[in-house]
Amino acid sequence: MPQWVGDTVMSVPSLILLKKSLGNETKITLLVQNHLIPVIDHLPYFHKVIGYKKKEMKSLGGLLSLSRNIKKENFEAVILFSNSFRSALFCYLSGIPLRFGYKSDFRN
Repeated sequence: MPQWVGDTVMSVPSLILLKKSLGNETKITLLVQNHLIPVIDHLPYFHKVIGYKKKEMKSLGGLLSLSRNIKKENFEAVILFSNSFRSALFCYLSGIPLRFGYKSDFRN
């Protein structure tokens, strides 16, 4: 999810529509900064909310550690609402085979 409150709130309707179109069997997990958990944690559309500290994404060691933890979840696909190379790299390192998002910064 995006790192800003407004951007996070604005992305929720897209995820709700995705959930409705894919059916109830589809499990959507959100990865958000810890301070954004209260914004979305109460919504019934999502299977799981995983929080992280902002500094985890800022350092290479933190990025690698978090990506190892996410890799254990065996996610099939990810939607990147952020236009961030670091987010795309994180999803690649997490071993998520299908990655959807902006086609920029070597992400095509």
